[in-house]
Amino acid sequence: GNPFLETHHVEYLSRGGKDSIENVVALCPNCHRRVHNLKLESDLNSLKQKLNKHIVTFNSVLVKGN
Repeated sequence: GNPFLETHHVEYLSRGGKDSIENVVALCPNCHRRVHNLKLESDLNSLKQKLNKHIVTFNSVLVKGN
């Protein structure tokens, strides 16, 4: 089959997380299962750090574009 990614809410919707691009990452199916099944704090912290880095980069691109 064709490769694909799944979306994952870093702050779970059920725990008050927003359904927004700032709260979503794309994961391969194996990594997505790992995050949900193992619920390791280190995985969640890593996703949050990476997401925050990309948000800062995205915002700086938007500012330069204006």
